[in-house]
Amino acid sequence: MNNKNLKAIIVDDCESNLSLISEMARHSGFIVECFSCSVNALEYIKKNTLDMLITDYQMPLMDGLSLVKEIRRFNVDLPVLMITGNGDDPVLLEKASRNGITAVLSKPIAYLEFIAVINEIKMRGGIKNELRGYISGRQ
Repeated sequence: MNNKNLKAIIVDDCESNLSLISEMARHSGFIVECFSCSVNALEYIKKNTLDMLITDYQMPLMDGLSLVKEIRRFNVDLPVLMITGNGDDPVLLEKASRNGITAVLSKPIAYLEFIAVINEIKMRGGIKNELRGYISGRQ
């Protein structure tokens, strides 16, 4: 996947987490848009193209899992990294898997683990995106 102009949306109701995660995503080559409200993020995602969603699980109004469920109604392919304080909860992990969440990271977030997961998602997503571009270019 070409790392140029990759766009990520980060959703977390905690400003310090939002700042930390956005900085790590920028270091991974993403152009970043940040939202502290999942409802506002959903409206933005409906109207814009992006390459990845990074979301906290526990948030007011709409948790990260509910956000992903709504997104899956119109975008089944968007890679999603969910960040949670409950990363070892088997019920949450099962729900995450069932709803197409690409990866789950536990808090506190380790920089090297974050980078490794992001790079893995970019590599897996890149094959799909390059194939889609190739097919659409043959019209």
